[in-house]
Amino acid sequence: MADKYTRFDAAGQRLALREGVVTSAGAGDAGKLVALDGSGLLSTTVIPSISSSITITASENLAQGDWVNIWNSGGNLRVRKADATLSGGAVKLAHGFVLTAVTSGNPAAVYTSGLNTHAIQTGGAFAVADRGKLLWLALTAAAGKCNYVPPSSDTTGSNVAGLSHAANAVVQPVGHLYDINDLGGGDVRGQVLFNQIPFKEKHSVRNTAAVPANVGGTIDAVTLTFTPYLTGDFVISGGGDIDRSAGNASQLVFSVQETVVGPTTLQSINSPVDQITSFAFSTNMVLLAATAYTFVVRIVSAGVAAGSITNASLILARAG
Repeated sequence: MADKYTRFDAAGQRLALREGVVTSAGAGDAGKLVALDGSGLLSTTVIPSISSSITITASENLAQGDWVNIWNSGGNLRVRKADATLSGGAVKLAHGFVLTAVTSGNPAAVYTSGLNTHAIQTGGAFAVADRGKLLWLALTAAAGKCNYVPPSSDTTGSNVAGLSHAANAVVQPVGHLYDINDLGGGDVRGQVLFNQIPFKEKHSVRNTAAVPANVGGTIDAVTLTFTPYLTGDFVISGGGDIDRSAGNASQLVFSVQETVVGPTTLQSINSPVDQITSFAFSTNMVLLAATAYTFVVRIVSAGVAAGSITNASLILARAG
């Protein structure tokens, strides 16, 4: 129990005893005197983040502990909840966090590094046993929050090679769980060390398609359309299994269609394809922000017997 002190209760016009605050609940404890904790030290909840804050007007209501995104609104900087969902080629990356709740239109103190002592997890309470675990920015449905795992499924609900991810999402680690902050009443916040770990933009699709029977022509086995939110180098890879009963060899073509230069063949597999075989490819390409791209794995056939192409996949991952 912390030491008590006397204060003048203006409402009751009398002196009253109050116990020193060991753990701060945020703005509601403004003006209260602070007491040392059980270890004889100040709780990190009563100490500002290591970094100094910058003041930016909030464009929406922000909760205490929200991860936030700084953006340009008509030439003016504004701050909003961060999330990992791509929308129209843009994503609200976490540039910092707030330690005090703010209503839309009011100034927010945004910390761009240091310890977020009131981080909220999408799955509920944090646990001391999870100290040191990496946390990831949540999708739009839980904007401003974080979770122990990144988005967990692709466009068809089954993960392909590499880190699990969601369609139209970025995978952004926001930091490591340093400790927990139990505010009581079941409200357990995380103390997360925000270290701005490099994020990954990753997209994928998986499909099964029929191979055309005994006719010349083409079929698109896999198609993935998306718009990057940042210009950069992408690793584009994929593959699949072909199974057909008979017929001549077919040619596999990997192409890209976009709004700048039009359809372009990035990679072709020109050697004969056996009746039962697997194929794989990988290439690099610089993609431009806010540009719509369509990637296609296309089978160019010539007298091919009926069959199927299975486990066909396309994976795009931003390098770096």
